[in-house]
Amino acid sequence: MSSGIANHSSVVAGDTVVTARKPLKDAAERVLGRLWIDQIPVRLASEDPMLWPSAATAEVEGRRLCWPGQPGPGRAMLEQVAELRRRLFEDPAEPGPPERIVLVGQCAAVRAAETIVALAAQETGHGTGHDTGHGSGRDAADARAVLPLTVLDGPEPGPLTRLAADPAGLAAAAVVVAGDDPGTDTLRRVLLDMMRDAGVPPGDLARRFVTVAAADSTAAKAAMEAGHALVEAPAQTAFGALSPYALVPAALAGAETRPRCWTRRPRRCPR
Repeated sequence: MSSGIANHSSVVAGDTVVTARKPLKDAAERVLGRLWIDQIPVRLASEDPMLWPSAATAEVEGRRLCWPGQPGPGRAMLEQVAELRRRLFEDPAEPGPPERIVLVGQCAAVRAAETIVALAAQETGHGTGHDTGHGSGRDAADARAVLPLTVLDGPEPGPLTRLAADPAGLAAAAVVVAGDDPGTDTLRRVLLDMMRDAGVPPGDLARRFVTVAAADSTAAKAAMEAGHALVEAPAQTAFGALSPYALVPAALAGAETRPRCWTRRPRRCPR
Protein backbone atom coordinates (compact mmCIF):
# COMPACT_ATOMS: atom_id res chain seq x y z
CA MET A 1 0.00 0.00 0.00
CA SER A 2 1.37 3.44 -0.82
CA SER A 3 0.30 6.94 0.03
CA GLY A 4 1.43 10.27 -1.31
CA ILE A 5 1.33 13.70 0.34
CA ALA A 6 2.88 16.93 -0.91
CA ASN A 7 6.34 16.38 0.54
CA HIS A 8 6.65 12.66 1.14
CA SER A 9 5.58 9.22 -0.07
CA SER A 10 5.32 6.04 2.05
CA VAL A 11 5.21 2.34 1.24
CA VAL A 12 3.89 -0.13 3.83
CA ALA A 13 4.73 -3.85 3.81
CA GLY A 14 3.53 -5.71 6.88
CA ASP A 15 4.98 -3.94 9.91
CA THR A 16 7.59 -2.07 7.86
CA VAL A 17 7.06 1.49 6.65
CA VAL A 18 9.51 3.15 4.23
CA THR A 19 9.05 6.89 3.79
CA ALA A 20 10.76 8.90 1.05
CA ARG A 21 10.93 12.68 1.52
CA LYS A 22 12.17 15.36 -0.82
CA PRO A 23 14.52 15.25 -2.65
CA LEU A 24 14.52 11.43 -2.38
CA LYS A 25 10.80 11.38 -3.15
CA ASP A 26 11.33 13.36 -6.35
CA ALA A 27 14.21 11.11 -7.41
CA ALA A 28 12.17 7.94 -6.72
CA GLU A 29 9.23 9.26 -8.73
CA ARG A 30 11.50 10.07 -11.65
CA VAL A 31 12.88 6.50 -11.57
CA LEU A 32 9.36 5.07 -11.35
CA GLY A 33 8.29 7.13 -14.34
CA ARG A 34 11.31 5.95 -16.29
CA LEU A 35 10.47 2.33 -15.47
CA TRP A 36 6.94 2.75 -16.84
CA ILE A 37 8.17 4.56 -19.95
CA ASP A 38 10.64 1.74 -20.62
CA GLN A 39 7.85 -0.85 -20.08
CA ILE A 40 9.87 -2.67 -17.42
CA PRO A 41 6.89 -4.48 -15.81
CA VAL A 42 5.80 -5.90 -19.16
CA ARG A 43 9.35 -6.84 -20.09
CA LEU A 44 9.84 -8.59 -16.73
CA ALA A 45 6.65 -10.59 -17.26
CA SER A 46 7.78 -11.58 -20.77
CA GLU A 47 11.32 -12.44 -19.58
CA ASP A 48 13.00 -9.96 -21.92
CA PRO A 49 16.70 -11.02 -21.96
CA MET A 50 17.78 -7.44 -22.65
CA LEU A 51 16.93 -6.41 -19.08
CA TRP A 52 19.89 -8.08 -17.43
CA PRO A 53 23.32 -6.95 -18.67
CA SER A 54 24.89 -9.70 -16.55
CA ALA A 55 22.76 -12.50 -17.96
CA ALA A 56 25.53 -13.84 -20.22
CA THR A 57 28.01 -13.88 -17.33
CA ALA A 58 25.52 -15.59 -15.06
CA GLU A 59 24.89 -18.29 -17.66
CA VAL A 60 28.62 -18.92 -18.05
CA GLU A 61 28.94 -19.24 -14.27
CA GLY A 62 26.08 -21.74 -14.22
CA ARG A 63 23.70 -19.37 -12.39
CA ARG A 64 20.75 -18.84 -14.70
CA LEU A 65 18.76 -15.75 -13.78
CA CYS A 66 15.38 -16.16 -12.12
CA TRP A 67 12.38 -14.30 -13.54
CA PRO A 68 9.25 -13.30 -11.58
CA GLY A 69 7.22 -16.25 -12.88
CA GLN A 70 9.83 -18.84 -11.97
CA PRO A 71 8.96 -19.47 -8.31
CA GLY A 72 6.11 -21.53 -9.80
CA PRO A 73 8.13 -24.79 -9.72
CA GLY A 74 8.77 -24.16 -6.03
CA ARG A 75 5.05 -23.98 -5.31
CA ALA A 76 4.31 -26.96 -7.56
CA MET A 77 6.43 -29.34 -5.48
CA LEU A 78 4.93 -28.44 -2.07
CA GLU A 79 2.50 -31.39 -2.12
CA GLN A 80 5.36 -33.77 -2.87
CA VAL A 81 7.35 -32.33 0.02
CA ALA A 82 4.33 -32.60 2.33
CA GLU A 83 4.15 -36.31 1.49
CA LEU A 84 7.87 -36.72 2.20
CA ARG A 85 7.40 -35.00 5.54
CA ARG A 86 4.45 -37.26 6.43
CA ARG A 87 6.56 -40.28 5.60
CA LEU A 88 9.38 -39.05 7.83
CA PHE A 89 7.18 -38.19 10.79
CA GLU A 90 4.02 -40.28 10.67
CA ASP A 91 4.80 -43.67 9.12
CA PRO A 92 4.41 -46.18 12.00
CA ALA A 93 6.43 -48.77 10.12
CA GLU A 94 9.54 -46.55 10.16
CA PRO A 95 11.96 -45.71 13.00
CA GLY A 96 11.68 -42.45 14.94
CA PRO A 97 11.22 -39.12 13.16
CA PRO A 98 14.19 -36.82 12.46
CA GLU A 99 15.20 -34.28 15.07
CA ARG A 100 17.14 -32.01 12.74
CA ILE A 101 17.67 -31.25 9.06
CA VAL A 102 21.13 -31.15 7.51
CA LEU A 103 21.22 -29.12 4.28
CA VAL A 104 24.07 -29.73 1.86
CA GLY A 105 24.63 -27.35 -1.04
CA GLN A 106 26.74 -24.51 -2.36
CA CYS A 107 24.16 -22.14 -3.83
CA ALA A 108 22.74 -18.96 -2.32
CA ALA A 109 19.38 -20.73 -1.97
CA VAL A 110 20.67 -22.80 0.96
CA ARG A 111 21.25 -19.61 2.93
CA ALA A 112 17.77 -18.48 1.95
CA ALA A 113 16.44 -21.74 3.42
CA GLU A 114 18.36 -21.04 6.61
CA THR A 115 16.73 -17.61 6.87
CA ILE A 116 13.23 -18.99 6.19
CA VAL A 117 13.63 -21.61 8.92
CA ALA A 118 15.03 -19.12 11.45
CA LEU A 119 12.10 -16.75 10.86
CA ALA A 120 9.61 -19.61 11.08
CA ALA A 121 11.07 -20.65 14.43
CA GLN A 122 10.69 -17.09 15.71
CA GLU A 123 7.10 -16.81 14.49
CA THR A 124 5.88 -20.13 15.84
CA GLY A 125 7.98 -20.37 18.97
CA HIS A 126 8.70 -24.00 18.03
CA GLY A 127 12.26 -25.20 17.88
CA THR A 128 15.34 -23.06 17.47
CA GLY A 129 15.58 -23.00 13.69
CA HIS A 130 19.33 -23.56 13.92
CA ASP A 131 21.71 -26.28 14.96
CA THR A 132 22.12 -26.43 18.74
CA GLY A 133 24.37 -29.46 18.64
CA HIS A 134 21.93 -31.51 20.77
CA GLY A 135 18.96 -33.75 19.96
CA SER A 136 15.58 -32.15 20.49
CA GLY A 137 13.70 -35.26 21.63
CA ARG A 138 10.78 -34.63 19.27
CA ASP A 139 8.29 -37.31 18.34
CA ALA A 140 5.52 -37.65 15.78
CA ALA A 141 3.12 -35.70 17.98
CA ASP A 142 5.47 -32.72 17.75
CA ALA A 143 5.92 -33.03 13.97
CA ARG A 144 4.82 -29.44 13.37
CA ALA A 145 7.74 -28.01 15.36
CA VAL A 146 10.42 -26.22 13.38
CA LEU A 147 13.47 -28.45 13.40
CA PRO A 148 17.04 -27.22 13.83
CA LEU A 149 18.76 -26.69 10.46
CA THR A 150 22.47 -27.27 9.89
CA VAL A 151 23.89 -25.89 6.63
CA LEU A 152 26.96 -27.44 5.05
CA ASP A 153 27.87 -25.18 2.14
CA GLY A 154 31.64 -25.24 1.90
CA PRO A 155 34.95 -26.59 3.20
CA GLU A 156 34.70 -24.91 6.65
CA PRO A 157 35.00 -27.93 9.00
CA GLY A 158 33.18 -26.61 12.06
CA PRO A 159 29.58 -27.74 11.30
CA LEU A 160 30.70 -31.14 10.04
CA THR A 161 32.95 -31.64 13.06
CA ARG A 162 30.09 -30.86 15.44
CA LEU A 163 27.87 -33.37 13.65
CA ALA A 164 30.56 -36.05 13.87
CA ALA A 165 30.92 -35.38 17.61
CA ASP A 166 27.22 -36.13 18.18
CA PRO A 167 26.54 -39.60 16.71
CA ALA A 168 23.10 -39.85 18.34
CA GLY A 169 22.05 -36.51 16.90
CA LEU A 170 23.47 -37.43 13.51
CA ALA A 171 21.55 -40.71 13.56
CA ALA A 172 18.35 -38.67 14.08
CA ALA A 173 19.00 -36.30 11.16
CA ALA A 174 17.42 -36.04 7.74
CA VAL A 175 19.62 -34.75 4.92
CA VAL A 176 18.65 -32.55 1.98
CA VAL A 177 21.13 -32.40 -0.91
CA ALA A 178 20.51 -29.21 -2.90
CA GLY A 179 22.12 -28.95 -6.30
CA ASP A 180 24.62 -30.75 -8.46
CA ASP A 181 28.29 -29.86 -8.08
CA PRO A 182 31.43 -31.76 -7.01
CA GLY A 183 31.69 -30.10 -3.59
CA THR A 184 28.10 -30.92 -2.69
CA ASP A 185 28.53 -34.52 -3.85
CA THR A 186 31.66 -34.88 -1.71
CA LEU A 187 29.79 -33.68 1.37
CA ARG A 188 26.91 -36.04 0.55
CA ARG A 189 29.29 -39.01 0.48
CA VAL A 190 30.94 -37.95 3.74
CA LEU A 191 27.55 -37.66 5.46
CA LEU A 192 26.48 -41.07 4.19
CA ASP A 193 29.61 -42.63 5.71
CA MET A 194 29.16 -40.72 8.97
CA MET A 195 25.55 -41.81 9.35
CA ARG A 196 26.44 -45.44 8.61
CA ASP A 197 29.13 -45.21 11.30
CA ALA A 198 26.53 -43.72 13.67
CA GLY A 199 24.52 -46.92 13.31
CA VAL A 200 21.73 -45.84 10.95
CA PRO A 201 20.31 -48.98 9.24
CA PRO A 202 20.56 -48.99 5.41
CA GLY A 203 16.78 -48.82 4.89
CA ASP A 204 16.37 -45.90 7.27
CA LEU A 205 19.42 -44.21 5.76
CA ALA A 206 17.80 -44.19 2.32
CA ARG A 207 14.57 -42.77 3.80
CA ARG A 208 16.41 -39.87 5.42
CA PHE A 209 18.06 -38.50 2.25
CA VAL A 210 16.24 -36.13 -0.12
CA THR A 211 17.89 -34.69 -3.23
CA VAL A 212 16.76 -31.55 -5.04
CA ALA A 213 18.25 -31.44 -8.53
CA ALA A 214 17.54 -31.22 -12.23
CA ALA A 215 16.16 -34.47 -13.65
CA ASP A 216 19.13 -35.09 -15.95
CA SER A 217 21.83 -34.18 -13.41
CA THR A 218 24.50 -36.37 -11.85
CA ALA A 219 22.98 -35.72 -8.42
CA ALA A 220 19.58 -36.99 -9.58
CA LYS A 221 21.15 -40.14 -10.99
CA ALA A 222 23.04 -40.76 -7.73
CA ALA A 223 19.84 -40.31 -5.71
CA MET A 224 17.89 -42.78 -7.81
CA GLU A 225 20.69 -45.36 -7.66
CA ALA A 226 20.83 -45.04 -3.87
CA GLY A 227 17.05 -45.17 -3.43
CA HIS A 228 16.89 -41.63 -2.08
CA ALA A 229 13.87 -39.40 -2.63
CA LEU A 230 14.29 -37.00 -5.55
CA VAL A 231 12.53 -33.67 -6.01
CA GLU A 232 13.07 -32.60 -9.61
CA ALA A 233 13.77 -28.89 -10.03
CA PRO A 234 14.87 -26.56 -12.82
CA ALA A 235 18.54 -25.68 -12.95
CA GLN A 236 19.64 -23.31 -10.20
CA THR A 237 19.31 -19.59 -10.78
CA ALA A 238 21.19 -16.55 -9.54
CA PHE A 239 18.10 -15.40 -7.60
CA GLY A 240 16.55 -18.57 -6.24
CA ALA A 241 15.30 -17.86 -2.71
CA LEU A 242 11.83 -19.09 -3.75
CA SER A 243 13.12 -22.03 -5.77
CA PRO A 244 12.80 -25.68 -4.73
CA TYR A 245 16.44 -25.55 -3.57
CA ALA A 246 15.34 -23.29 -0.69
CA LEU A 247 11.70 -24.29 -0.21
CA VAL A 248 12.19 -28.07 0.03
CA PRO A 249 14.58 -28.02 3.01
CA ALA A 250 12.60 -25.21 4.67
CA ALA A 251 9.34 -27.15 4.33
CA LEU A 252 10.89 -30.39 5.60
CA ALA A 253 12.18 -28.46 8.62
CA GLY A 254 8.61 -27.41 9.36
CA ALA A 255 8.55 -23.84 8.04
CA GLU A 256 5.27 -22.64 6.47
CA THR A 257 6.13 -22.27 2.78
CA ARG A 258 2.70 -21.79 1.28
CA PRO A 259 1.98 -18.23 0.10
CA ARG A 260 0.18 -15.90 2.45
CA CYS A 261 -1.40 -12.60 1.42
CA TRP A 262 -1.87 -9.66 3.77
CA THR A 263 -3.45 -6.24 3.59
CA ARG A 264 -4.43 -4.70 6.91
CA ARG A 265 -6.18 -8.01 7.65
CA PRO A 266 -5.27 -11.55 6.55
CA ARG A 267 -7.13 -12.66 3.46
CA ARG A 268 -7.14 -15.73 1.25
CA CYS A 269 -4.52 -15.71 -1.47
CA PRO A 270 -5.90 -15.63 -4.99
CA ARG A 271 -5.19 -18.78 -6.96
